[in-house]
Amino acid sequence: MGNTLSESNPTYSTGRDKFIEKRLRGERVVVWATGISGSGRKDYINLQQKLAQANGHHFEHLDVADFLWAEYGLENRRIAKENILNSDPIELASKVNMAYTAIAHLIDSHRDMDFVVSGHACLFWDGIFQSGFSSRQIETISPDLYVNIMENEVDVTALLSGKEQMYDASSQKIVGVETERSKKYGKQWKRQKLTHDQVIAWMTAEFMLMKNEADRYSMPWMGITRYMSPTTLYMAMYEPDAPWFYFMQQMTHALKDGSYSAADKLWLKLITRVAGTNPKGYELYSFTWQNRNSSTWTKYRDNHIFGAQSDKGCAAYNDPDGKNTALYGNLDTLFNLVPKQDKPKAKEIIASIQDAHTMGGPTPSEGIAVEASVMHEAGKYVDRIWTVNQKTGKRWCSPFVIASSGDIHNSQRAYLTALSKQGIKPRNIVVPQYIISDSMAPSLGRRGMIPDGAY
Repeated sequence: MGNTLSESNPTYSTGRDKFIEKRLRGERVVVWATGISGSGRKDYINLQQKLAQANGHHFEHLDVADFLWAEYGLENRRIAKENILNSDPIELASKVNMAYTAIAHLIDSHRDMDFVVSGHACLFWDGIFQSGFSSRQIETISPDLYVNIMENEVDVTALLSGKEQMYDASSQKIVGVETERSKKYGKQWKRQKLTHDQVIAWMTAEFMLMKNEADRYSMPWMGITRYMSPTTLYMAMYEPDAPWFYFMQQMTHALKDGSYSAADKLWLKLITRVAGTNPKGYELYSFTWQNRNSSTWTKYRDNHIFGAQSDKGCAAYNDPDGKNTALYGNLDTLFNLVPKQDKPKAKEIIASIQDAHTMGGPTPSEGIAVEASVMHEAGKYVDRIWTVNQKTGKRWCSPFVIASSGDIHNSQRAYLTALSKQGIKPRNIVVPQYIISDSMAPSLGRRGMIPDGAY
């Protein structure tokens, strides 16, 4: 397994190799981290800073907005923070330039210190995209790694409208609730009335601008989900030779059948071995019962951003969980949507799937099959963990997963053993529980949807 991340820089394949070599020489690194408003960018970086400190490292987190506000403060300007984007565009661009100049000066003055500079690649205000940087400004801070931090687009849309997605146990529905955090965002963004599609467009533009800037300077880039990435940025910065992983997780299990905790236990073992991304929780909002995503951007994000940048893919299929009642409900929904002329054939297929799962086992996941297919097309080696029925000695069936030589493991233990033989062993790092808990479920709504004890 090579460390070169050719897909992250199509023209130059040595970007990550140079980053690794720089780290091995003991040189400091600078990271440029972007993310749209409401993505949890600053919260995530602050947690990664605490993780670094827990392991004897330190980086300074410099947020462009803080420096921008300081520039206005130097002139005793009384502009409310929520109105700063209403400033004269030329003046605002000048202030942003001053902010980056001040940041560059700090970085240059502390050559033995690691830095993460966070800011916007672009902003969406009054229906218009506004650039959040210039290439010249990025040249002054000279990043070694480019990162885009993402959150679920449904959560972001709600937050920018002044509400947080929360689970209401009585109605068993996700509802919008005003919180102290949402008030802060709503104060600035609520009047913009951003739609879900506009937020997706903003996320897309933010990511593409970051990626294009990295490609321009032949530097490595990484997409990180705010969710399920408790060690990702830390591993990229301080364990740079660790492989980059994309973890695909079965999503069609019933929420309370124990399947989440089974797969998450494996993920928590992987996060000290790899710099990994697991966008699992996004499908709770964005996927339909068929596990088919309605958002083109999310499909692109999951299948290409995270998949293409990984050294290899890993599909974890959970332990048998008995007769899965969610499967039957999903299949009934499918049958009701099938055109009348196709119902006889659909009934036959559904019956065969139900019969196959009467004795238990993972339910089929079309989403997993799509992700695995994209991985293979990108030249990635996909490992599957597909458990064996202890009574029959055979693997549980799935119409969407076909066995192929050398990539299926009968248990989590067998998979971890195989990784160790490849040299992908646990790193000696400490991950505080509060960092794991926050990263595994940063959304209040998602915490309510996922069963107690899953993490």
